[in-house]
Amino acid sequence: MHLTVALKTDLRTWCDAQGKNATYIAQRCFTISKTNTYMTNLLSGCEEKPKGRMAMLTSPLIMSQVKVNLTSQFGLERFQVSLRQKYSSTNGPSDNFMWTDKNNITYGLNSDLKWTPNEPNDWPTTGENQEEDCADFTGETAGISDSQCTDPAYLRRALCEYREPSMVFIPYFVGQSVSSSSTAIISGQTDIKVIQLEHCAILCHVFEVCEAFVYKKTQLTCTLLFRVDLTATERIALDEATIYGY
Repeated sequence: MHLTVALKTDLRTWCDAQGKNATYIAQRCFTISKTNTYMTNLLSGCEEKPKGRMAMLTSPLIMSQVKVNLTSQFGLERFQVSLRQKYSSTNGPSDNFMWTDKNNITYGLNSDLKWTPNEPNDWPTTGENQEEDCADFTGETAGISDSQCTDPAYLRRALCEYREPSMVFIPYFVGQSVSSSSTAIISGQTDIKVIQLEHCAILCHVFEVCEAFVYKKTQLTCTLLFRVDLTATERIALDEATIYGY
């Protein structure tokens, strides 16, 4: 994943102007919201610029850079992120957590997500009980913990993420496609018919959480992904395919 771009965009200029309260990583500006709110509000003050949302930390590298450049200064303060557990979960406290957008659409979970030790735990009662179905990010440790969604004691500031209006996509994996079992695939956004490569980039730009796509040049199709740091087991060899991301 490419963490910076040289181009001085409007978003990057605004992000730099926030000083120590923001950091520009991978064509996105990460900031801390100015107010506390309940975790059920998936905007949570992330509305200072267009294309804002509560952060989705889909890459360990992104998590590390957010910690180093932004949140470590706040010590053990915890910030809301857009990770949610669905009430249908029945297989324990870590089951069925997914990145979720403001429209309550879910996008799966990266398998290498860094949980804080002994988290998630659905405290205070072990087992799935709907007690902690939201999640937060600890500034100093860059770990994720599950948390209450509506308890006033859990009012927190949010870790916000603002995307560039126009993303620059580059080829990451040439001659490779994505396995149908990959959790990176955005549900319902597979093998979309297009006329040319640029149309995949437009589709990915329009779809709020898209960060990558697979383009098959012979079939003229693309599959949208919500992350690009795919593991070796998530990729399959296919001469006509290329995985693009930003």
